[in-house]
Amino acid sequence: MTGLHIMVDALSSQSGGARTYMRAVLPRLAQRGARLTVVCRESQRRDFGLTAPQDGITVEVAPERVAPLSARLAYSSTVVPLLCARRHVDVLFCPTDHAPPWAPCAVTMMIRNPTPYVRGESTVASTGRRIREAGMRTVTEASAWRSDRIILVSQAALDATAAVIRLPTSRLRVIHHGRDARFHPPTPGHVRDEALILAVSSIYAFKNYPVLLEALALLHNVDGLHPRVLIAGAPFDREHAAFLHRHTEALGISKQVSFLGEVPHADLIDLYRRATVFVMPSRLETFGHPYIEAMATGTATVAADIPCAREMCGDAVQYFPPSSPAGLAEQLRQLLRDLHARAELEQRGPRQAERFSWDRCADETLAVFHEAANAHVTPGRALKAV
Repeated sequence: MTGLHIMVDALSSQSGGARTYMRAVLPRLAQRGARLTVVCRESQRRDFGLTAPQDGITVEVAPERVAPLSARLAYSSTVVPLLCARRHVDVLFCPTDHAPPWAPCAVTMMIRNPTPYVRGESTVASTGRRIREAGMRTVTEASAWRSDRIILVSQAALDATAAVIRLPTSRLRVIHHGRDARFHPPTPGHVRDEALILAVSSIYAFKNYPVLLEALALLHNVDGLHPRVLIAGAPFDREHAAFLHRHTEALGISKQVSFLGEVPHADLIDLYRRATVFVMPSRLETFGHPYIEAMATGTATVAADIPCAREMCGDAVQYFPPSSPAGLAEQLRQLLRDLHARAELEQRGPRQAERFSWDRCADETLAVFHEAANAHVTPGRALKAV
């Protein structure tokens, strides 16, 4: 049979992880015979690696005004289904938590944004944002029941989300993201920067950076250790980013800490290889590409002890209680001083990272698209999975 025609509604794929996913998965789906029509704004094309023509991939450009959340939801609910009908699409893929109330084809949705779906986390700071996230939970739950298949990127994400919103269990599929092959250990003899700590993630409250800053203050005040710290990530939550800058000043560590903002993905490779230690203090992750990137580059890693970190990292990193600056300080103290402890993690990390493959992710995703297409049509017209 000919390949499926898949429309990808990428209008809301704006975070670093979402862009990484698009760059990795879209060409691999096309290489496997799928025909893709990607709906995005012109300003998103570079982020997705779609500035040059690619076999099997067509871009349907949406107006730049379709950028605010309300505009994206409206466009995705009205224009995108009409485009599916016009283009005779087999499967509409909605990779960012919402699907239209109606579509003329099968629908596969991905739930990948953790913040609206987990209770007990201080992820929002205002009543308005809490109301917005309650609305997002409602939209996501309705979209899930409307979709033929729902993809989650880890078992931890599925468990956390299903504890808060009702999901159709039989339609859920877990597909891990992959590892960018450019992220690998440095050549033998490479010397890392002395006492350099790296953290990589977009700035949100649930990323838990205050605990990292307070751990640094403990190292500074108790141990006389003054490691340099680089924090690379776009300040999507500007209110929280401003708080982090104030908190850094109040703790007296502003000379040690540099907020780099968003760093081009390719440039992160050098940062990982330079770092003595990588820290992921996040309280909440669905997959966590920085876990995989740090391990793949052989960088000794310390992570907050959360289910997603355990699922992704196994015994290849050291863990600390997410609410404990003292616990994080202890792990950093050990790794900054103990070459042998670092070397052990530098060996384990790449082996663990090898478990994650974008090729496997693309294969499993395409299989789910075929499941969705078969589930959507009548039994007598069911498509045969490749």
